[in-house]
Amino acid sequence: MEDSETDAFLVRRAFREHPNVEITWVQTGMEGTQKAAEGNYDLVLLDYALPDMTGLEVLLRITEKRPDLPVVLVSGFGSEYVAARGLQVGAVGYVNKDAPHFREDLPEMLSRLFEQGEVRERSRQIEERIRSRPSLRLHMEEVLGTLRTALPDARGTFITSTDGLPLAVSRSGGDKDVDPMAAMVCGSVVRNLDMVGSNLHLEQQEGGTVHFRQGTLVFRKLPDVGSLVVVFDRESSSSQDAREVDVAAREIATLVREEESHGLV
Repeated sequence: MEDSETDAFLVRRAFREHPNVEITWVQTGMEGTQKAAEGNYDLVLLDYALPDMTGLEVLLRITEKRPDLPVVLVSGFGSEYVAARGLQVGAVGYVNKDAPHFREDLPEMLSRLFEQGEVRERSRQIEERIRSRPSLRLHMEEVLGTLRTALPDARGTFITSTDGLPLAVSRSGGDKDVDPMAAMVCGSVVRNLDMVGSNLHLEQQEGGTVHFRQGTLVFRKLPDVGSLVVVFDRESSSSQDAREVDVAAREIATLVREEESHGLV
């Protein structure tokens, strides 16, 4: 979706050596929204500045009618706010058409973003099924409780979805435990780090550590689910912390695989 004929030509030219790719070009958000809802498309490349509405408005309409359709926002320099809002609303990625080598890098970039979008959609489906299966969530919380016992000075342990929403939270009865709202904030931090990491080609990282003013956040990615997160009220984490988190992450991944193999996820 692009109102500039020149920019649309650049996109078509970028894919001239990819004969298996079919491109439909529309110049307005209204026409693009209609085609996206009715057509069998794999990905939408969406310009932010369209003549009849903004790219964010179009994105909201597409995600409402076709939540399974990956959308990549396109804009120029100085549009970091647009990128951030688009990723929050549901875009799978953002590309800057003013960046050097935009045309040369576009096919590979869109292929990578499309794959990430497919993974994210699968994660959303699994997430919904996890929420609808109290037994699986209970087992996850049991693992979190064991991890909480192994790391007694942790502020809390929880699992977030790929969108940063809490799926399960440990409960020890302590008044300092991370509550669902705090878990959502931490999950959003991890999700934003993940998006930045993808832009830096760090998507193969299995986890990491985030230091903030009052403590440390340790996270491990859970395939097809989201992330396992542990919050400490101290400025650093130890190798023992990492080992315990890794063991818990493997246990949770095994739970999900077992549920999936039985046709429950």
